[in-house]
Amino acid sequence: MVKQNKNKSVYVAIALALTIVGIIAGVNLIKSPQNLEEKAAPSTIVLLTPSFQEVNLGKSFNSIVTVDSDQNKITGIDLEIQFDPTVMKIDSVTPTSELNNFKSIIKNEIDNTNGKIRYAAFTYDKNLGISGKLGLLNIVGSIPSNGTQGDFKLAFTDSSMIVATGEGQNVITARSDADIKIIGGVPNSCGGTCGSNSNCQSGYFCFDGYCRNPICASRTDCNCVSNQTATPVPTLKPTIKPTSKPITNVTPKSTLKPSPTPNENVVTTDTATDRPTIEFNTIEPNIITTDDLKNNVWSDFSKFIIGIIAFIIITILIALGFNRYKKNKTHILPPTNI
Repeated sequence: MVKQNKNKSVYVAIALALTIVGIIAGVNLIKSPQNLEEKAAPSTIVLLTPSFQEVNLGKSFNSIVTVDSDQNKITGIDLEIQFDPTVMKIDSVTPTSELNNFKSIIKNEIDNTNGKIRYAAFTYDKNLGISGKLGLLNIVGSIPSNGTQGDFKLAFTDSSMIVATGEGQNVITARSDADIKIIGGVPNSCGGTCGSNSNCQSGYFCFDGYCRNPICASRTDCNCVSNQTATPVPTLKPTIKPTSKPITNVTPKSTLKPSPTPNENVVTTDTATDRPTIEFNTIEPNIITTDDLKNNVWSDFSKFIIGIIAFIIITILIALGFNRYKKNKTHILPPTNI
């Protein structure tokens, strides 16, 4: 009877230990997904620069496809850009030196009928991937001389995508398009209004909304060298008031020498740069890969299993020690011959 009670105590201790371990395991497994969701894949932004420019009728323009890959290592691009073919046409799309490693060119198409550009290329070797803030494509377009004035766009379509090493999905998280304002007339000369350097004739640039000489931007006549001459100031002669007594020794006051006005040779180094600012909101989605999920879950689970095994061994040793102690303890039996 005593032996059965001892065995029962051991079983109860083991069951209690397993119950505690199971509770701890459940809590840890519930917490694991919450910790994994905090990890996010690096974001990649694609944009057209400059973000805004004014172009005269009959003139050409340039736009550059730029990417900021963050920590992603890009191995392939498939970009589609749309425009209004009734007001502009695209003359050429050429890759920059940054895409020299992308030997496999799938698409390089310009559709001036439907208003679309598509360029797709990639590399098989993930070690040749590119990353950072890079210019990818140079776009050259033109505006017909009899075209329409107004505000228009070069814009990425939703089908545009970029792939990167270790990411099994499109890594583009934000896009920034380009605004093109088409204005009419021949570029202005000095003093004419402007919105960009392209609105001014050769030799002038746009400064505070007006075409000016870049050497002396503050002069409204764009004449950086003035021909004005200085007018000399007349010499002041000393005057002597007559007195009743003859004056024998008179020391004249010092003669004031003319102070010529210096020539207005004004040379300034004011320059202006027509560089628009690109603003965009970075979207940082919470994305985890399958490898990240497996590594985190198995890492936590392996630690948890080791803890369970250690706890069970300790519990069994305590129970066996307690059992042996009770077995060796001397019992005093009451006398039976009374």
